[in-house]
Amino acid sequence: MNFKSIYKEHMSRIFEDQQHSIEKTIAYVIKHEMQLPNEFALARRHLTEREKNELIIDIILPF
Repeated sequence: MNFKSIYKEHMSRIFEDQQHSIEKTIAYVIKHEMQLPNEFALARRHLTEREKNELIIDIILPF
């Protein structure tokens, strides 16, 4: 998998676990940064802010 796929997969799962709340999802990622999988942390470091934002938009606005 590439970094975009890894990031989107983990963010999608967290978004669903957090009852589809953007605010809770962001708070969860910040609070649990050290407990998240290494592949997710690596993807976060390698993607630009623009790429991460585009992937998050794809998750919250799937249509």
